[in-house]
Amino acid sequence: MTVALNESRHGAREIVSTMKNALSLPRAKTGRDPFEVLVYTMISQRTKDEVTDAVSRRLLSRFRTPRALSTASVSEIARLLKPCGFYRQKAKNLKKTAGIIVKKFGGKVPRKMDDLLSLPGVGQKTADCVSCFAFGEGVIAVDVHVEVISKRLGFAESRMKPSQVREMLHSVFPERAVRLTVNKLFVEFGKKYCRTRNPICVSCPVGLRGLCPSRISFLSERVLRIVSRIPKGKVATYSGIARRLGDPALARLVGLVLSRNKDTERIPCYRVVHGDGRLGGYALGVREKMRRLVADGVCLDVKRLRVCDIKRINWTK
Repeated sequence: MTVALNESRHGAREIVSTMKNALSLPRAKTGRDPFEVLVYTMISQRTKDEVTDAVSRRLLSRFRTPRALSTASVSEIARLLKPCGFYRQKAKNLKKTAGIIVKKFGGKVPRKMDDLLSLPGVGQKTADCVSCFAFGEGVIAVDVHVEVISKRLGFAESRMKPSQVREMLHSVFPERAVRLTVNKLFVEFGKKYCRTRNPICVSCPVGLRGLCPSRISFLSERVLRIVSRIPKGKVATYSGIARRLGDPALARLVGLVLSRNKDTERIPCYRVVHGDGRLGGYALGVREKMRRLVADGVCLDVKRLRVCDIKRINWTK
């Protein structure tokens, strides 16, 4: 799915404001312990937040400083990290990183970006998290949620790498104060609304305000999936599909989605005309399933109205 690039700072500020109002998150905290942020972020890679929270607390309660962690055995660290993903490799990286911090940086997590990136198991996202949440630097850490949402909102192109998404976000959000909130805001918004899989576009506050260029496309995919599951001999009305989407008010939007659908042969649309000449609602059906009904020139509405004639609607006009 291709989304037009959105470089408008005014639109970006409106999106951030809408997200804040929808989530009511506390103010982003900076100045946290750099070692705790580093350990937490290294553990969080490919691991669910709830697992990361429990594992990080367990590990940091046992080894509170880089020096203490550097003296631990890899097997002991791995045991404490289990069941987080790739716990054996993370245990090796954590021990090596702690040792380097003690020997090379005097037991303190380095502040310079190049020094952070030189540590084993530390990539750009981890380094940015430490810079942002521990040292208060105006950088945006790009994880999966931030990357996906940025591309859906048009802040970055779909083929861009995380490093390129980071640069695009920095150009859209030049203010340090805003940058400090973007990661946490996008992550929480991604959990509640803009999920990586199956985003909840129906109730998304950003989409409802017309600020998301991807909303119609995702709703269209859901409509097509629903229509493709219509049982043989059945017809689904717009309002029925809108209810399946979770919001009856989407009936008109469903019509818009279908009017933009180029595959009109696979998803034919009909205007129902009753026997007494009254106009009914619109009806949808997959061509293979509707062929017999269309040939007979009749259609049984899902509301069990009288037998009615069918007139094909050409949505391409």
